[in-house]
Amino acid sequence: MKKIYSLLILGCSSIIGFGQGKQNVTFSVDMNNYSASTYKGVYVNGLFNGWCGACNALTDADKDGVWEGTFEITADSMEYKFTLDGWTGQENLAQGLSCTKTTSGFTNRFMYYNGTDTVLPTVCFESCGKCEKVTNKMVILQVNMKNYTKSFNKLFVTGTFDGWSGNSNEMTDVDGDKIYTDTLTLTSDSIEYKFVVDAWADDEKLSEGSECTKTTSGFTNRFLKLTGNRTMPAVCWGICTECFYNVGFAVNMADYSTAFTGVFINGDFNGWCGSCNPMTDDDKDGIWTVSLPMTKDSFEFKYTIDGWNAQEALTEGSTCTKTTSGFTNRFVKLTKDLNMDTVCWNACENCEPKADNVKVIKSSDITIYPNPAHGELNVRVNGRGEMGVYQISDIQGRVIKTGVIDANIKNISVKNIPAGMYFMGINTSTGVVYKQFQLN
Repeated sequence: MKKIYSLLILGCSSIIGFGQGKQNVTFSVDMNNYSASTYKGVYVNGLFNGWCGACNALTDADKDGVWEGTFEITADSMEYKFTLDGWTGQENLAQGLSCTKTTSGFTNRFMYYNGTDTVLPTVCFESCGKCEKVTNKMVILQVNMKNYTKSFNKLFVTGTFDGWSGNSNEMTDVDGDKIYTDTLTLTSDSIEYKFVVDAWADDEKLSEGSECTKTTSGFTNRFLKLTGNRTMPAVCWGICTECFYNVGFAVNMADYSTAFTGVFINGDFNGWCGSCNPMTDDDKDGIWTVSLPMTKDSFEFKYTIDGWNAQEALTEGSTCTKTTSGFTNRFVKLTKDLNMDTVCWNACENCEPKADNVKVIKSSDITIYPNPAHGELNVRVNGRGEMGVYQISDIQGRVIKTGVIDANIKNISVKNIPAGMYFMGINTSTGVVYKQFQLN
């Protein structure tokens, strides 16, 4: 009897393990019939990734409008949906469809897995089935002219669809941002085309073999396969990608005395991602640099330590900053390629050299206790005998509290500050240091 009981337990365990094993799931969504808005990327979001936004990007390598991706998933069932540019746009699925499930008022796609690798059938965006073939395809073409230095009166798109007339399809720039658009209604399954100014007074010189082109009888043009409606991204004149500026960044860490491994740049251009854009100091002079291509004409950013272990606490209203929704960051507006001047950590100017006889403040000079704290925080600048100011910031850079501190123990009330991780910045005449602390 004991042997039979053991076998039953083993069998049940095997069934449970089978349903919860890892499996590769391939997602595929057809975007050809979607024309409600422009987008750059398609993503899949669901319970398996915590509806995280931009974690699981799909790709459309052959530009046919069908976006695909394969991901390892540990689950026996899943709710999910396809989204645009993280969470900028998302599917609006009808309740009661064969592929959906509605939970707490949210209708998502639903799939049950049998514990093996699965390739899901291609579905149309916001539908359970395939996209119906569209005979007339509405295609929106866009070109960014901000890097075009010659003067012109009118811009056109021309190609196989208009016999390369050069002046049949004029593009417009309604808001003056130098991005010109035109909407075409086409019946063919593919087109070759290019952008021209003033009816062939000038035309794009595209590189043979580049990803967006096709060369026919010695002529290299843009090429697009069409199976449905398409909204194309705003490409830069003469190239396959968006327009960009080359921007050089440099930060002097001479006044930063806490030990660190690396310096990073974070901004709205990289989603404040943490460790995406590391800087380097190859000559060990304390100045960390990086050069990046920027597709935006203006952006906010700041320098950070080891991802987000520490960050700049910039002063609102200073010449290099902009404050948005309570966050004060560095701000740059671009009109051309730019090598930015070297700045000191936390400042809009470069660091002032320290006299040889001045003892620079170090992290070890600061004592914060208790840590974690509750209600009251004790801070001391050990043995310095100098005045300074303190600033408490949360991990998002928002300033919570400021005040004056000296060599004596400073008792700071924190009872009205929510629990969480914070940074204490101490600024004295001989430097700035940061300490991290926890409030319970």
